[in-house]
Amino acid sequence: MGSSCCGNDHAPSAPLPTSPLAHDDSAAAKSLRAQMEKIAAYLANGAQSGVKLREGVLDGRRVPFLKGKRAVAALSSSKGTPLLLPVESETNADVDSDSSDSVQARVTATLETLVLHALLIRVDKAPKQKQLAVTALQSWDPSAYYVLAHVPTSPYHLLGSIAMVAVVLAGVMFPLWPDTLRIGVLYLSYALLGLLGVLFAVAMVRLALYVVLYVVGKPGWLFPNLFADVGILESFQPVWEWDVPAPAVPARAPSASGKAKRE
Repeated sequence: MGSSCCGNDHAPSAPLPTSPLAHDDSAAAKSLRAQMEKIAAYLANGAQSGVKLREGVLDGRRVPFLKGKRAVAALSSSKGTPLLLPVESETNADVDSDSSDSVQARVTATLETLVLHALLIRVDKAPKQKQLAVTALQSWDPSAYYVLAHVPTSPYHLLGSIAMVAVVLAGVMFPLWPDTLRIGVLYLSYALLGLLGVLFAVAMVRLALYVVLYVVGKPGWLFPNLFADVGILESFQPVWEWDVPAPAVPARAPSASGKAKRE
């Protein structure tokens, strides 16, 4: 990804990794793939795993990603441990598979396997940016960021697609609607236009208020998150926020060696 995506420079992204089992149709490979996909689906389901996925942009597509330590916490819980892959040490009868050390070893081995088979893709992320870049070295590190490559389709997405098709069909058949429905849609459009007018008025008032307070010497914003990339309710929270400038960073005094070099 280059500077054309958002006007900022990003580190070049490595090619997407592939699983070594991509072309293996054996029963063992299919069983391992099914188990790994089950683990990935568990991590993607925040209601079960408790993992709060974040959304980033990778190769122009929106993708869910998480920090490694969140996956460790989810798989170390009572709901996650039954999904863990076995490790070789568990074949030894002297090893207690329920001990904390054994569970942590299985969690680490499971996540390393997910990375190896490209169900977790390690990425780099710049602070306060959504752009992601695939790292050249795919390894497991709890402090790194990982994209979930296998996310089951949510039933809400399916319902949303069906609803979109229904809305399009309803719009095409608008001339066949009864008069009462068409009048109702007309009033609804008036209400939506009124809502847009209110939002426009609020935007003008907040701008005028900011200009007045700026002249006075203490500017602030009414509904500071009105145009932020947040939810509808969060756009109106908080109601007011003072526009406090960031503290100036003091300039570094040139060192003696630097002066000598310039001379």
